[in-house]
Amino acid sequence: MSRSDTDWTRVALAVAIGLMGTAALNLSTAAAVTAKRRRGAYVTRLSHDLDLHVQEFGRGVPVLLIHGNGVTGDDWRLSGVVDRLAQERRVIVVDRPGSGLSSRPRTMLWTPDAQADAIAEFLRLRKIGPSLVVGHSIGVQTALALALNHPRQVLGLVLASGYYFPTPRGDTALASPPAIPVLGDLIRLTVSPLLGRLMAPAVLAQMFSPGRAPTAFRREILPMSLRPSQIRAVAADAAYMTPTALAQYRRLGEIVAPVTLIAGEKDKVLHATGHAHRAAGRLTDVDVREVAGAGHMVHYAHPELIASAVDATFERAAEALAQHRLPLQFGRADILA
Repeated sequence: MSRSDTDWTRVALAVAIGLMGTAALNLSTAAAVTAKRRRGAYVTRLSHDLDLHVQEFGRGVPVLLIHGNGVTGDDWRLSGVVDRLAQERRVIVVDRPGSGLSSRPRTMLWTPDAQADAIAEFLRLRKIGPSLVVGHSIGVQTALALALNHPRQVLGLVLASGYYFPTPRGDTALASPPAIPVLGDLIRLTVSPLLGRLMAPAVLAQMFSPGRAPTAFRREILPMSLRPSQIRAVAADAAYMTPTALAQYRRLGEIVAPVTLIAGEKDKVLHATGHAHRAAGRLTDVDVREVAGAGHMVHYAHPELIASAVDATFERAAEALAQHRLPLQFGRADILA
């Protein structure tokens, strides 16, 4: 056998092993998907053939929760944030396009702006009034896009562990290859799920530091994040991250709604406190909350802090409405109801 034949044999063997490993991982993923579908969620068909997966809890003035990269909307439920907010609010949790059970059609580029457009379309179709929007990590960029491009639908923003200014990030370059057409498809259908499973302990340790990833997160979120479809979404979102931060940073001064920025002091994914203070300098109505001893997944360490920030931001929104500083056809009494 020639050397070239041997090389091709090794490649074929590697691909076969990758496919078998992916098939094995798909068994745990199927169980996670089945469990997710049983939780009373629904799917709304939107423009560009997007199926947006949504879960709702509680009643009252709406709070919209937008998750970060590599997870699903269930991240908010597992952290305890949904339970706290749903006691007094109508909580709307979306799976961003390509995450969880939401589709990600290849007919367009799903930038944070495009994702925000889809969410705004969903809110209009469901006749959901102006909402307080909560974003975490890369989901902050979608939340900001909602406030910038659809301001009449946003009462206020609570943004946790956000990336607001374009700083060099080697992890985005490493995460992006699965988004490349053809080559990326081969990568994410073979080696990416296995590599993701092998790298999961280190990634989760960094995400949850100084705490630990809950067992429920490992059981429900991790299998979903290792699906080839979500790997593609994660890669694309990582590629959009830095240019989006640059474009949004220049426009932060346009946001008139009240904003609360939450940053874990020990965030190992990004320097959240530095990002928060830099963004605060460009915002009009802003409150910055540094959380001592908390990391990137600050909503797991302090879900009650997220809930209190939502309450306080609602109060500020009501005052802004009373002073006619928000472009909404909504009264102060309605917000505080």
